[in-house]
Amino acid sequence: IVNTPLNPTLCFGDSILISLSGALSYQWTPSTGLNIDTGANVVANPTVTTTYTVIGTDANGCTGAVNITVLVNPNIVMNGTSTSVCAGQSATLTATGAFMYMWTPDATLNGNIFDSTVIATPLVNTTYTLTGMNIYGCSDTAQLIVNVNPNPNVVVNNAGICAGDAATLIASGAASYNWLSLGSTNDTVTVSPLVTTSYTVIGTLGSCMDTATAVVSMLAPPTVTVNNATICAGTNATLTGNGAANYTWLPMGVNGNSISVSPAVTTTYTLIGNNGSCADTVLTVVTVNPNPTATMSGLNVSYCTNNPADTLIGIPAGGIFIGAGVNGNIFNPSQIAGASATVTYTYTDVNGCVAVDSQTTSMNGSAVITVNPALSTICNSSSAVITASGATNYSWAPSTGLNTT
Repeated sequence: IVNTPLNPTLCFGDSILISLSGALSYQWTPSTGLNIDTGANVVANPTVTTTYTVIGTDANGCTGAVNITVLVNPNIVMNGTSTSVCAGQSATLTATGAFMYMWTPDATLNGNIFDSTVIATPLVNTTYTLTGMNIYGCSDTAQLIVNVNPNPNVVVNNAGICAGDAATLIASGAASYNWLSLGSTNDTVTVSPLVTTSYTVIGTLGSCMDTATAVVSMLAPPTVTVNNATICAGTNATLTGNGAANYTWLPMGVNGNSISVSPAVTTTYTLIGNNGSCADTVLTVVTVNPNPTATMSGLNVSYCTNNPADTLIGIPAGGIFIGAGVNGNIFNPSQIAGASATVTYTYTDVNGCVAVDSQTTSMNGSAVITVNPALSTICNSSSAVITASGATNYSWAPSTGLNTT
């Protein structure tokens, strides 16, 4: 008597216990796939469908036979591939070889876990177990590993430059780099844009990448202005710059927005103004006009206060006479109270430059003459003596009838 299904069905690789009763001894043929070929209980593990014949013998030596067919269905062979993704990315997991599927764990799977294909988005390295079953009910299990690789964290500096200058951009956080639009694979690049420009760098670490963007801004330069100046030789000019925060004057190397200069000849100065980043340069010219030469004449070395007035002459004409006793270009000694007088001639040319000539004259006062007698009467053909005093030299007028000594 067969105590198990007469014709059991197995999946490839499975085993079944076949149990018999009703005899004293048993002989199994063929023995292929059996753990023993005698006995009432044997374990069958055939690789193909096999019919076993069992001959049983009782205590009286009588025999009986039974055929038991073990049907072996082909087992499932699961196929699937492990993969790697970058953090935040998804992997498509696909299996073949089964009729029905089931994926676990399902927390990071997107899609029906009973489909042959699912989308996995794990946060960390994750092993997924896939169980598949064929139409015969045979199953197999496979494991697919999704490794999660860290993404690089690419950072790059921004920069601000002035027109004509260069900026250095340095990327970090990855193993290799690719600067789009620049064609460079270095971590450091130097750029000189004409306008504010964005630069994108892709950093790669293993198979993962990250993107960063650097902005190079064009800084506005200052607009520096400065006055020109015109001076006369020997005088100073004040130059003042505007429009910047800091200033440097060349060729002197002096700082500050305002300076005083006194060049001997017409000179060009350079002013560099900056606002901390960008600079502007302007030139200024200090024009130096020569001073004129002036002379005066017509003033005697000395005067008596009762001398007549003199006319003063200045060369070049058009200047101004200044001094005691001067009225216009007339010097009047009678208006001088002191022992001397100084007259200055000042001439100003068309450029505003001035020439000065000064002269000093001595004042000698005036003689006081007395005549004795002041009035005299004589007879015809007679004479009288008239005596003058108070001076060194005398001149009588009219001289008619005089005999002077």
